[in-house]
Amino acid sequence: MAAKKNRREEYVSEDNATKRVFNFRDDVLKIDVLCRVVFKKKKEEIHYPFAKDGTPKFDHVKEIVYRGLPSPLPRGLIKDHRLGYGFTKVLSPILYQVDKELQPTKLIVSLKGKTRIDGKTIYLNYTDLNKVYPKMESLLQRHVKEKETTAKKFLAPFFSQKFKDIKSAYVKGTIYTIVSDQIADDTKALSREDFDSMLGLVLKDLKNQGLDTKKIVLETRERIEKRFLEDTISSFKKLLTRKLNNNKLEKDWESLLKENPWIISNLFATPVFLFQNQAYAGGKEINNTNGKVTDFLYKNDFTDNIAIVELKTHKTDLLANKPYRGKDVFSLSPDLSGAVNQVLNQRQNLIQEFVKLRTKDEWFESYNPKCLIIAGTTGGLPEHGMKSFDIFRNNLHGVEIVTFDEVLKKLEFFHDLIKSKRRKKKK
Repeated sequence: MAAKKNRREEYVSEDNATKRVFNFRDDVLKIDVLCRVVFKKKKEEIHYPFAKDGTPKFDHVKEIVYRGLPSPLPRGLIKDHRLGYGFTKVLSPILYQVDKELQPTKLIVSLKGKTRIDGKTIYLNYTDLNKVYPKMESLLQRHVKEKETTAKKFLAPFFSQKFKDIKSAYVKGTIYTIVSDQIADDTKALSREDFDSMLGLVLKDLKNQGLDTKKIVLETRERIEKRFLEDTISSFKKLLTRKLNNNKLEKDWESLLKENPWIISNLFATPVFLFQNQAYAGGKEINNTNGKVTDFLYKNDFTDNIAIVELKTHKTDLLANKPYRGKDVFSLSPDLSGAVNQVLNQRQNLIQEFVKLRTKDEWFESYNPKCLIIAGTTGGLPEHGMKSFDIFRNNLHGVEIVTFDEVLKKLEFFHDLIKSKRRKKKK
């Protein structure tokens, strides 16, 4: 008579219209325990974690409900009955801490709802678990590597031919763990050297990296650009709320645009960069007075020709308050007409004196330089005033007038471009 085969398996103990029930049995250990229930009419299954001897794996948690999760279950969750169910090595410390400190009898893992406790039931959002997974995985791998390195260092003095130049190997995710644990939102904890080191790691031998790595670098750059734009827009909007028009406001606008010279560069049709701010434009008399100073000088990257930028504030009046004729013909405000004549005067001085002003280190040309005035807002125009303002500025020769709210609109346009680009990639 043939010997009876010892069974160690999961089998269906009940099967009906709503669910399928599984038991685990081991003939040698004489185990036959309920281990899993899979529901047929809803996306849900229940696991009953058990140890090798068939007893419950945890002191308090008796069942784990997976609700609305994909099948097979995602990473971090044990799918093999031979391992007794529960969480994998990576996430198991979380489950053991929940069991030890919170002592629930039921754990519900789902994609919806917040992670919380309700009586003897703990709700865990799987998105939260998935976020912490890389950090937990890195810690686990680092722990294994550290034990391996310690063992090799111990053996090296006795078996030097076999164990040479023992060095600690870097484990993926270590930087992520350090940043998220030790730095979190306190970026002031990072030095300039820290930033330079991280940037150096990203850029090192980038051309020889795989396509996935390059994609990550490009996505990171886009995220940085998006955040940088958001911070700049926030600072811009904050200045736009200022109500007192004085020298301090003009200086603050000048500081913001000096720190972000690319803002003005993007207002020109040609590629230009900030050449000088508060630049002397000539015009001094014999007694060394009445010299002309521009707010910003920009230079064409190809032709070396300069452009003059005159900066006012968003509170600068653009037109007179009352119509000059009818209801839609307005004269210019003294501030705007003065600004136009000011930049034209600076341009004339630069054309006449640029040969004396330029040096080998600060070389430029002055071929009928373009002038840009940034002043006021369209929202600050009087009723029916937009027509007069647009007619005037569109008929100026060599002088362009842009309002602060138009500059903001352009910044928001760039931000929307980056956002839409990221949305397309996610799809």
